[in-house]
Amino acid sequence: MDSTGGFIATVIERTRAYLDDASLDAKYDDNYLVRNIVSPAFASVASRINNSTTNSISVWIPFPLKAGKQYYQLPPCVGEVWRLGIRTQDEWVQQEAMPRTEWHYRGPNWKVEGNMMVFNPTPDQDYDDLELQFIHNGEIQPFIMSTGTLSGTLLSVAITGTQGQFSCTATTIEIGQTVLVSGTLSGTGTITGYVTNTVYYVVSTSTVAGTTNFQLSATYNGTPITTTAGTTTGLTFTSNANTITFPVGTSPTVGTIDRRNSAYLGCVVRVLSASGLIEERIISGWSRSGSNWQVAVRHPFTNIVSGTISSIEFAPFGLESLYEAVAIGGALKMAVYKQVKPAHFQMLQLQYKDAMKTAMDHFSNKQMRTGKYFERNTAENSLNNWRNI
Repeated sequence: MDSTGGFIATVIERTRAYLDDASLDAKYDDNYLVRNIVSPAFASVASRINNSTTNSISVWIPFPLKAGKQYYQLPPCVGEVWRLGIRTQDEWVQQEAMPRTEWHYRGPNWKVEGNMMVFNPTPDQDYDDLELQFIHNGEIQPFIMSTGTLSGTLLSVAITGTQGQFSCTATTIEIGQTVLVSGTLSGTGTITGYVTNTVYYVVSTSTVAGTTNFQLSATYNGTPITTTAGTTTGLTFTSNANTITFPVGTSPTVGTIDRRNSAYLGCVVRVLSASGLIEERIISGWSRSGSNWQVAVRHPFTNIVSGTISSIEFAPFGLESLYEAVAIGGALKMAVYKQVKPAHFQMLQLQYKDAMKTAMDHFSNKQMRTGKYFERNTAENSLNNWRNI
């Protein structure tokens, strides 16, 4: 692996080494390789692995339906739609919109056409709390940024109950995590015993339809605090860093940013360090907010504090075996450009088969205790017992 510990540098370094051509180094810079070689090579590798993997990264996103609206655009990273349903605060699927055949007497319900999800019959009412679950299609434009800001500030916080219940804009909060509350409360809600700069502990949490609900205690795993429902005007709630922002106008050090909304859902963001700890997290939100790109992660950073960071990589999830397969796949594409000798090309093909076999072995057997039939559980499976929408 490259000394940076990142996906991009590792794959580029190996791709160049497999071809060992000085003219390649001079003619094709790193940006060209990332845009035109590494990205399509990863999509090719991912399409093969996704057919056998037992640990696909699935992503839930809000997908509200409006009465009378039939067409809805899917995020560009959707590879396979797993589920369209309504979840409870405990994140159980309470209701599910099942797809049906085109010739069903009630219509197909929903189907995917290109980058659109089409509903037939057209929704006759609003479904504001509907969510979409999908896996990534492997198409990604990796890039590295030289600047960014980590933040753990919770947004639009409100007190929702009498036993320490709060809500905020959807984010990543986990049980046992601390929340620092500071400021002077002037809203309609109350927190018994509160003084500025008090640290509380999360004892329960859930995220549904764009809202995160959490409950606080004054001690770790303790009883909830006493509150009165209302607004929290004047207070700031800060937790572990779970959001990264960087200016829209900033150019990546290497690679190109995919400027489509939700393009990097299900990918990985890595905070790289020359000598310190490298942390990586799955991306759960990618959008433009004003003059900044805003990235939310599924699991908060634990060892990297909020503030400015100097090297951030946006790349696919992967292991050493996956890096190797992508590097050799990229070398094969470049070998066609360079018209290498047949013996060299055949050597690369053999290495690629070996790397793919290793990668597929790792990914297909990662969750061995679960029966394989469960991995492709479908709407028609008799084991499903959902209430249909």
